[in-house]
Amino acid sequence: MDHRIVTRTTGTALVAALVSSFALAACERSPRDEQERIEATQRAIEQKSKDVQREATTRITSAQAEVDQKVAEANANFVKTRDELRARLTPKLQDIDKQIQKLDAKQRTAAGKMKAALDSALPEIRAKRDAVRKDVDQIDSANMANWDATKSQLDNDLDGLKAALDQVPSVM
Repeated sequence: MDHRIVTRTTGTALVAALVSSFALAACERSPRDEQERIEATQRAIEQKSKDVQREATTRITSAQAEVDQKVAEANANFVKTRDELRARLTPKLQDIDKQIQKLDAKQRTAAGKMKAALDSALPEIRAKRDAVRKDVDQIDSANMANWDATKSQLDNDLDGLKAALDQVPSVM
């Protein structure tokens, strides 16, 4: 055989063997490298997930604190509104009580049509005053959910009491 052919065949075989061994080594390293890349990606995803979760927790906590503050402010405003109503009502109710006392005194000394009018009007006036007392007592137990209904009932009963009182002098 020709020396050149043997050398060429041997050289080709050697190159093929080297390429095969490099390819085999590359194939062996490739799954490891790929596994390392996968694990690195998983770690990065886990870290990103933790970061996102931490940020979400921070936002939730911040939002909850803001809501808690607004609820506290709303409660404070509600208590203030309730106290202001009570403060405005106290002198009005004292005046109404004085009017009722005067009517009671007139009833004891009145005669004729005036006595009949007072005898007729005072039970209704007392009942309406009792309803207003009950409404005023409910102011302290009222909460934001039933405040409008409580205040509306008080306003209606107070208007009814004032109207009943206003009718008495016109009869006299």
